[in-house]
Amino acid sequence: MSKIQKGYKGIEIDLISYTKNPAKIIWDMLKQTWISLHDVEYNPDSELIKKFIIDSLERRLNPTPQEVVMIQVIFKNISRVNLAQLTRHRGWLFNSESQMPQRVNHNVIIPLNIVNSEYYERALKLVDDAQKLYDDMTKGNENKDSTNIPYQDARYLLLHGQTSDISVSLTLPQLINGAGMRLDNNTHDEINYSFRLVIHKLRIEINKDKDLDELDKLIY
Repeated sequence: MSKIQKGYKGIEIDLISYTKNPAKIIWDMLKQTWISLHDVEYNPDSELIKKFIIDSLERRLNPTPQEVVMIQVIFKNISRVNLAQLTRHRGWLFNSESQMPQRVNHNVIIPLNIVNSEYYERALKLVDDAQKLYDDMTKGNENKDSTNIPYQDARYLLLHGQTSDISVSLTLPQLINGAGMRLDNNTHDEINYSFRLVIHKLRIEINKDKDLDELDKLIY
């Protein structure tokens, strides 16, 4: 029997890294616009530097330096529906879990609207039938002398709810833009929830690093 994930609570976010000194990076890049500021060293207590950084963040000055503020995360146990939506974000860097050429362990997300409906039992049967057919088609593939249907062909019969992991690298403006799109309550529930987890994870890690005095106080 396939493993069933009821709803999206099995989704997890791992934070790989994030830029801990963004204000200094923004200032060191931004000041190159003005010859008179080239020699002004970064100081988080400087009112001038604060104003320039805020104006850059609010796009009253060149926002380009924000592009070097990076965040890297892993989306875990998301459906391939969610994965397809994530990879529509232009400019993000992705590294997705591959389904070939090895056996896929069937783990399928079923949204709660289906779980709580009259169609749930039929959905379970569909998932189970897909797993059994996949297993039958790929049986013996570990033995090169008895290859059946190749894994990379058999995977076409797996469901969109099949889970996968994907690592992502994005910039601060890309996160802001993506969150603005995906945190709207009219968007798809799974990707909405996934983005909320990203923001929640960032807040946890930022607060931890803040307590350890590892962060630039001007931004965080």
